[in-house]
Amino acid sequence: MRLINILIAENAKLLSNIISTVLRKYNYNCTQVFSLKEIKTEVSIQNYDYIILNLYLPDAEEKDLIINVRKLTDSKVIVLTSKDNDELRDYLFKYGIIDYLNKENIELTIKNIDKLIRLIEENKKSNILIIEDSNVIRAQEAEVLRQRNYNVFESDTGKGGIKIFNEENIDLVILDLELNDMNGLQVLEEIKRKNANVPVLIVSGTGNATTISKSLKNGASDFMRKPIIFEEFLLKTDMLIDYFRKSKELEDYKNNLEVKVKEAVKEIEGLSKEIEDTQKEVVFTIGAIVENRSKETGNHVNRVAEYSKLLALYYGLSMEEAEMLKQASPMHDIGKVAIPDAILNKPGKFDDEERKIMDSHAQLGYQMLKHSNRKLLKAAAIIAYEHHEKWNGKGYPRGLKGKDIHIYGRITALADVFDALGSNRCYKDAWTDEEIFDLFKEESGEHFDPKLVDIFFQNLDEFLKIRDSLKDKF
Repeated sequence: MRLINILIAENAKLLSNIISTVLRKYNYNCTQVFSLKEIKTEVSIQNYDYIILNLYLPDAEEKDLIINVRKLTDSKVIVLTSKDNDELRDYLFKYGIIDYLNKENIELTIKNIDKLIRLIEENKKSNILIIEDSNVIRAQEAEVLRQRNYNVFESDTGKGGIKIFNEENIDLVILDLELNDMNGLQVLEEIKRKNANVPVLIVSGTGNATTISKSLKNGASDFMRKPIIFEEFLLKTDMLIDYFRKSKELEDYKNNLEVKVKEAVKEIEGLSKEIEDTQKEVVFTIGAIVENRSKETGNHVNRVAEYSKLLALYYGLSMEEAEMLKQASPMHDIGKVAIPDAILNKPGKFDDEERKIMDSHAQLGYQMLKHSNRKLLKAAAIIAYEHHEKWNGKGYPRGLKGKDIHIYGRITALADVFDALGSNRCYKDAWTDEEIFDLFKEESGEHFDPKLVDIFFQNLDEFLKIRDSLKDKF
């Protein structure tokens, strides 16, 4: 808040010192005077934002004092008194004082002064529209509101008021119901249609129950009868502005919170993607390590991954599922990490015991992966377990048949065999394409899902293109 100059006009020096000392602690710049004469001198040499005024000074009091002070300065006046006088209070509010405070509990009163000043300073951000056909009443309302730092817009007609409301950012409407050009309730309806949240204070000479009921049902926030009691008028105005201000702050907070939540979700999604990417990289790396340990070709897992994705898409799986199959398929032989090197890299045929140990890699791979709740690793567990099953039920480890074999297993089986047959291994030389194609035709419906074999041949050029783009480098 900006530096605010306060003139304290209190004839009791001890009380004046207390007020000045406490307000300085609140960072106000305070000057003390003790008479109307001294007020006149001070305001002639310095501008003051606020005057805290005891109504009873040695050289002037009550109405005369206020009238003289208002002639001397436009400073905002806070009256400080120990006497309650309702008639005088209302008169003083008409003259533009911003509050009438009792000084019996001075500690509380000073806190209220600080609170009031902060509120008045905040009012500079608020716009009030007065729609009133009486020039006298409209001028009085506008004057007391401007004394409280509100930005005031005025109209003497309903249509003019609606025009201003549509053009300006209005925070409160003060509306007379008896207008010359249209009924005030119609104006209220138009305002609420434009912005239902803006509060409307009805000020009307017609205060019967029907009028009040219609006003409130049509969206009015409060109702006042004429003639206006200005202290009540200002109290209701401040309350409605404060309510609307806090409602906007709450809405802004909500919107900012939504933005922050979206940003947090975006960040979490980014972290989740980073985790998924890391997971994919780990899966691929482990797959490559397994293949390297078994002396198989370096790009085998890459090619099997791309073949698997292509088969999955043509089979009718979604892009998301096909991508996951591509990322999971490098783990198809993860179980081989538990197979002894002597068997894994044996150049000749296995005996029965060696074959049994070698074939156990499917079960072992499944055991390694089955406990994960991650989609990628769950898919990898299925692939490891079922990629050696055969369509005719003569595969291993469980002898599953036909569509009892998961589609991931069926796809990876074909992709793995296609690449393995076309690659040099420690126990065999690479087959020719013709030999591989003949085998696939023979094994359609036996080893392989016949639909997948058909897909393979129908899109053979794409599979060969993948193979050529990922040739092994020695």
